[in-house]
Amino acid sequence: MLANYHFINRKYCNAIPELEVELFKNPSNNINKKKLIICYTQSDNLQKAIDLFIDLLLQDIDLIIDTDVEYEDCPCPDLIAMLENKTIKRESELNLFIELGILWLYCDRNESVKYFLHARKLEPSNKSLNTILNLLQQS
Repeated sequence: MLANYHFINRKYCNAIPELEVELFKNPSNNINKKKLIICYTQSDNLQKAIDLFIDLLLQDIDLIIDTDVEYEDCPCPDLIAMLENKTIKRESELNLFIELGILWLYCDRNESVKYFLHARKLEPSNKSLNTILNLLQQS
């Protein structure tokens, strides 16, 4: 699939249309959702990433938590390093914390929760953040 080619080559913006078409054809394909979430975070579509992230957490939270970073060639460790080192810049601290919370869940649940808690301190009434944290606490 062309989407996988783009994803593996870290061409996230190119992978999005392909993954969206595949997801439209097969809405229950959680593997595509998992990849699309990462693509959305890297293409200034954070709200789409959040919405799809919550959807996937509701359906199959373990799919993200149990990611085998090496086997799946997951880009999250590299993306996290660039975000934490400020090689990749984000428009706000809130967006940075949310993105890091999403990406860290592919690698380490505790680090993910830490970033979502930082984000909630900045915006305590954010419904999405509260939903995510509730789902992570229930798992």
